[in-house]
Amino acid sequence: MQECIENLAEGIFEYSVPQIELSEKKLIISTKYGENKSTGFNIKTLDGKIVEGSVYTSNYRLNCQTPQFCGREASIAFEFNSKGLIEGSVIEGIARVPVEVDLASEF
Repeated sequence: MQECIENLAEGIFEYSVPQIELSEKKLIISTKYGENKSTGFNIKTLDGKIVEGSVYTSNYRLNCQTPQFCGREASIAFEFNSKGLIEGSVIEGIARVPVEVDLASEF
């Protein structure tokens, strides 16, 4: 611990890419006309570090209910709005999850 404090005092910082695991690789949503459908996925760190991030979607019909998260685990919720679509419509989009690592020690 003393070494860590001395390194920080000397301006020596250690940066690493967080090791995260997503519970779903792809979200597939089936719904009926006019219904709102809820879905989501979980984010979990594999290295025990606290991560902080934001979630963005590329389709206005997919509304992220949890746009920010922080911690070792987080649940990201979405709601899909099918209003105005016709039967057989296929909508695609991307949800991006930029992540930051919090390197602060917990006491």
